[in-house]
Amino acid sequence: MIRLLAPESAHQLDEHRPALLALFRERYGAPPWNESDDENAHAVAQLIEAAGSPGTRTAIACGAEGVLVGVCQGAPGATFLADLRGVEPELADSWGAPVFELRQLAVTTSASGAGLGGRLHDEVMFGVAGPALLLTHPLAAAAGVLYARRGWVVTARIHFGPEQPRDIWLLRRPGDDGSKRG
Repeated sequence: MIRLLAPESAHQLDEHRPALLALFRERYGAPPWNESDDENAHAVAQLIEAAGSPGTRTAIACGAEGVLVGVCQGAPGATFLADLRGVEPELADSWGAPVFELRQLAVTTSASGAGLGGRLHDEVMFGVAGPALLLTHPLAAAAGVLYARRGWVVTARIHFGPEQPRDIWLLRRPGDDGSKRG
């Protein structure tokens, strides 16, 4: 049985730190991401710290014994917008910052394929107005399928270095006509 939770503070999410680290190592330590243990530990620390920030939306899924099997987090921000501005300045400048950024979505291999990633996505994105952005690796095929099914479209590709491409995905929400904001 999977339960979706919305942690109200970083402390609640911190209780799951070991499981989060194991999840990040499993999903991001392998190709195509190839993140190091230090990079994964840093990403988990950022995720936990952000959980208590205003506007941050975090959903976790736990198995029957309370073990974390999935996480999704998003928040208003300008980081992905700045990345987009580097390759598509006109599009990036058509919105005022911040936009909603879907920053993390990961599910353990053992829980994959049952719709859990989509449920976590929907929990975090429910009620988000205006455009939203996310980054993913172009070779993360399952993620691409999930995002495309939910209305996201690849809008640009950026590179953080050799062999580090990332696709920027855009989701326009109902009522977002793309006109200038801010």
